Amino acid sequence: MFKGKHKLFRPLDFHESTLLHRKGASLFESLSNIFTGECIQFVETENTASKKDLDKPMLLSSMPGYMKGQYVLGGSLKVKTIKTFPGSLINLKAYPNYRSYLDMRFTGKQRAQFRSSKALLDHCFEIVHRVYFGAIDKTEYGRLFEALKEMHLARLAHKGCSDDTARMWALYRASAYQQILDQEACLSVVYHGDRPIAISLNFILGKVVHGFNRSFDMAYSKFGLGTIELLNMVEWCFGQGFEILDFMKGEYNYKNKFTDTPYCFTLQLVFGNNVWWPKLKGLSLYYSLSIFYTLYNVIRSVGLLKLWHTLSKRRNIKPQLNGQVHLRELEHTGQGPLEHDSIMVDWSEIACPNLRKAICDFCHKNKKPLKSINLFSFSETPSTIMLMEGSQMLLIMGNKDQNFRKSKL
Repeated sequence: MFKGKHKLFRPLDFHESTLLHRKGASLFESLSNIFTGECIQFVETENTASKKDLDKPMLLSSMPGYMKGQYVLGGSLKVKTIKTFPGSLINLKAYPNYRSYLDMRFTGKQRAQFRSSKALLDHCFEIVHRVYFGAIDKTEYGRLFEALKEMHLARLAHKGCSDDTARMWALYRASAYQQILDQEACLSVVYHGDRPIAISLNFILGKVVHGFNRSFDMAYSKFGLGTIELLNMVEWCFGQGFEILDFMKGEYNYKNKFTDTPYCFTLQLVFGNNVWWPKLKGLSLYYSLSIFYTLYNVIRSVGLLKLWHTLSKRRNIKPQLNGQVHLRELEHTGQGPLEHDSIMVDWSEIACPNLRKAICDFCHKNKKPLKSINLFSFSETPSTIMLMEGSQMLLIMGNKDQNFRKSKL
């Protein structure tokens, strides 16, 4: 909203300046967390602020409401705060450990469901969870980052949503590698074999973990993979002694399920207190933005904003459908599918997302490990897979192969 150059003020984003670029010392002498009591002191020699910075008001966006900053040149500044968007977090410090968090936040039935989902995922696939924090191979980092981006874009396309963070991907990638090495960021990854199927990118400031982006391979959606990765991350945060896991902006049902503390993001309008022209500009901007966000939050509180977003999505963006699959049970002849000019294929060779999801759904429904299933493809119909498990034979067909397979089988 406030990107680019402006004549009236200097725009800055808290997350970009303080978490990605690590330029907090150019803005703050210290940052205090009102939930945990932690105070982060910035190295004084890195402060680069000067009197000329007071010529224009500074507009710092995306400042978490629970963070209180002591600005450089604080004695010469006036700071005005405006509440903007809702955020939510888990106050890890409120619980003795991960088990206590689960017991206090979820019912026995919900906890049992978490355990059974994870157990079934582990039963069906070779699953490993790893958090990269302090060390990561650069080649693997690049592979994981591309996988995260692909999964993120695939989920948005499936929902019919646009990517509001598109311009940030290059910045994330450029920043996160060194920050992982410096323990200022981490990547949480769930692997199926050596294939990443769920990833979250998190940036760290003091004892707060900021969850920037998380996504998962939709082929495994029946297993509750997103929940499994998120709970893995919560457990890891407890083990590492972090005090807050911040889910950041946005109102989503899954956030309400796991978070325990809502808060508001703020705009921090900072201007010289003793220079009349910047002060006049600062106050004018403050009152204008205050009116705007007051109206915005009133509209949001009565549900009109959510309705407008829903209607905008339906009008402007159509979900991208990769095509459906059709399932057909076959009689097991005892000869297998070789009579149909098929070749056995490995799971990793199947590129079509819908075929992969159909196979995962079969594993979930029948509680069968993937390694117990034989998969066959057909040279004349590349979007068809034959699945064999014990006495079961199933033909999984893409739309374009459906008529052909009916004539051949």
